[in-house]
Amino acid sequence: QEHRWTACPISRQIARRWLTELTLRQFLDVVDRVAAENQWKYRRAFWNALWEKDAVDAAWVIFESHGAHEARRMFGEEIEFGRFDGPVQPGHAVLLMKIGRLTVAEWSHASPCTVWDAARDEHGPPLYRALYPPETLKKPHLAATSEDDLAGRGVFYHRGSASYAWQERIADFLRRHARVNLTRNSYWVR
Repeated sequence: QEHRWTACPISRQIARRWLTELTLRQFLDVVDRVAAENQWKYRRAFWNALWEKDAVDAAWVIFESHGAHEARRMFGEEIEFGRFDGPVQPGHAVLLMKIGRLTVAEWSHASPCTVWDAARDEHGPPLYRALYPPETLKKPHLAATSEDDLAGRGVFYHRGSASYAWQERIADFLRRHARVNLTRNSYWVR
């Protein structure tokens, strides 16, 4: 009886949106404590704008031990998230998101944001797993020669945050591949 509400599409949609918001907030709040502020004020504004646009269908967080400890301290021992199954830098975290047919892996620190497009027969990592090998959360991109080449492959380094350079590149990618229209004003840091 307690699960009757899950058969109602509207209730499922509301619950999923609420859980997605909590996951996004969990990731950003924990990363705020383990990463440089100059990185995250811009990333927080961008991903919050995307969520406000109701474009994030689902989200899941992957932490290494420092982030896992901080998440449990902030949100309680029962909080669920994925863990890295292999070595990464201390404090590294990944926010996995589904945006339509896209899978997005937003890495903390200086690692790039990576986007897989199912329409191009790219299969990104599935959400809600307990363990993730770090290499499965990035696309190989060694032959890329420019920011435009990287963007065409769905790889976005966070260069030029204050000038909104990476945000414009990924917003353009989302517009072309997921029909999500974000204006610069929606992710402007005030």
